[in-house]
Amino acid sequence: MKIVLAFDSFKGSLSAQAACEVARKALSSVIPSCHVVLKPMADGGEGTARTMLALLGGRWVPVRVMGPLHGRSVKAGFVWFPKSRTALVEMASASGLTLLRRNERNPLKTTTYGTGMLLDAAIRKGARRIWLAVGGSATVDGGVGAAMALGWRFLDAQSMQIGLGGGELDRVAAIVPPPRRRT
Repeated sequence: MKIVLAFDSFKGSLSAQAACEVARKALSSVIPSCHVVLKPMADGGEGTARTMLALLGGRWVPVRVMGPLHGRSVKAGFVWFPKSRTALVEMASASGLTLLRRNERNPLKTTTYGTGMLLDAAIRKGARRIWLAVGGSATVDGGVGAAMALGWRFLDAQSMQIGLGGGELDRVAAIVPPPRRRT
């Protein structure tokens, strides 16, 4: 008998790989003769980078960035595929819901700025292509924080830079692109 286990992560408790392993051990103890195949899955949220790394190889590039709340840094990073010069940035690693305690979950205050910092790090690494997995976010800023980290300016009616977080979006009166990057 062949059994394929294809689990996604269990938010905040088990990675997709760990969930598959737990189920494999349980099945093997009940049906020792079965052949169990593990196929961890990801839906674009937390665990996507780890799953793609296991599937495609590459290497993890650690980067300390701003977390979903201004003033808090987190250990995040991206997957680097050197042959294709492709980076996989997982928004949840920098701006994810699982990085917050329940009482901190306020999308009017959370930001994607850290995700922009990861994108910038991938660009600086020399990425020709970037895959952005956007699931698991704790934010509703529409990527404005990420764009700010990449040099975009979002100004209010008095030409002042708006703050971070979804609660600032209604203040945007003008958007100023950054100077063209040379990479």
